[in-house]
Amino acid sequence: VDVEGTTPELRRLAQLSTHLIAPRPILAHMAGLDEGASGAEVLRALAQDPQCPDRTIITTDGEHGAWGLAPGDARPVHAPALEIAVRDTTGAGDAFHGAFVAALLDGRGMREGMDFATRVGACACQTPGPAVTSASLAQCGILSDMTTSDGNAEDAASCSL
Repeated sequence: VDVEGTTPELRRLAQLSTHLIAPRPILAHMAGLDEGASGAEVLRALAQDPQCPDRTIITTDGEHGAWGLAPGDARPVHAPALEIAVRDTTGAGDAFHGAFVAALLDGRGMREGMDFATRVGACACQTPGPAVTSASLAQCGILSDMTTSDGNAEDAASCSL
């Protein structure tokens, strides 16, 4: 679930999710922490919530990267932001979320999924407009990392994103 607010309805949706991704300030608010709390602090607080056991949580933080915590993990995983020339941030979060889900469906773990999602999100920031196309993914050198479950990168590259 991608949460972009703190209404009671969104809080309930976040509690019901198995995978929660949201900006650090929003998750800090949901955890009852100050907006300036670090990504790792936010994840540790949310992981202790007895109403939400066994859930993967990722907090995104723009130029500071993203932090993730999977059930059973002792320490949060940090995926640092890439140093890029930002052209347009429109759609970067959506690109990150979609890439993380694609990585999970491809059998990748938390670290690999977050690293892949960070690269796709960074590619979105280098591309004008809200869409990340196969051409922009190729230009960013990401298509070679995209495979189908049978390992066929060619089939994955031909799908329209």
